[in-house]
Amino acid sequence: MVMGLLFNKQSIGHILAALLPLLLECLRRHACGRFWPWLLVIPIVAVILLSGRRVAWLMMLLSGGGYLLYLGLMVHSLRWRSLATLMILICTVPVLLYVNYSPFQTRVDNSLGMFFG
Repeated sequence: MVMGLLFNKQSIGHILAALLPLLLECLRRHACGRFWPWLLVIPIVAVILLSGRRVAWLMMLLSGGGYLLYLGLMVHSLRWRSLATLMILICTVPVLLYVNYSPFQTRVDNSLGMFFG
């Protein structure tokens, strides 16, 4: 029997969503004021969203929110400008995918239909 990291019902979106706070912390510590390393967040978020798994989306939101809470409470030397830049990057990717990729748009519309009847 073949077993592995992505065997059966796991997807790369689940794994990346769970590891997103580790990537963000690594980037925060090693970016040293440069902007271009933060561009690595864009493909990671895109892969999570394009995986099509709502659970991965929820994991990304919860882990990202937990990381932002950690930053707000534990890291006092954080500049608000860098936090705002990170939030803009994370929010821009889903909007661009929603506008340009119709399977993602239908998946989001179906998900939002749960809340609005």
